[in-house]
Amino acid sequence: MAAYETNGNASGGGGGWGGGGPTNENCAKKKKKKKKKKKKKKKKKKKKKKKKKKKKKKKKKKKKKKKKKKKKKKKKKKKKKKKKKKKKTKKKKKKKKKKKKKNNDNGSVVLGRFSNLAPYHVKLVREKLTRKWGVEI
Repeated sequence: MAAYETNGNASGGGGGWGGGGPTNENCAKKKKKKKKKKKKKKKKKKKKKKKKKKKKKKKKKKKKKKKKKKKKKKKKKKKKKKKKKKKKTKKKKKKKKKKKKKNNDNGSVVLGRFSNLAPYHVKLVREKLTRKWGVEI
């Protein structure tokens, strides 16, 4: 009898009288897809472990930068010693200028206040002091 098929090729699935249909084939495909998704999740976990190893290498580079900063501090101390020598030379020049101003008094304390006057006006000041107060300069 030709209606009974054992292979299921002509009837569309399974053996027997042509039942079955394509449902058995679809169920088999869905099970295979689920197994592939589980394998992908395991690969993602391995990638996260590799990223942690890279962070440890960056910490070693920071220790080398701290050693360079100590060398810069030694150079700054040498510059401060040079500035102190320049300040001592400037103070000596200022003292010499003050001594020259004190000697321009024409030999009298009173006329030191009138040192900006012309020599003719200095004579008039001397005459007024002698008339009113009897002070001779």
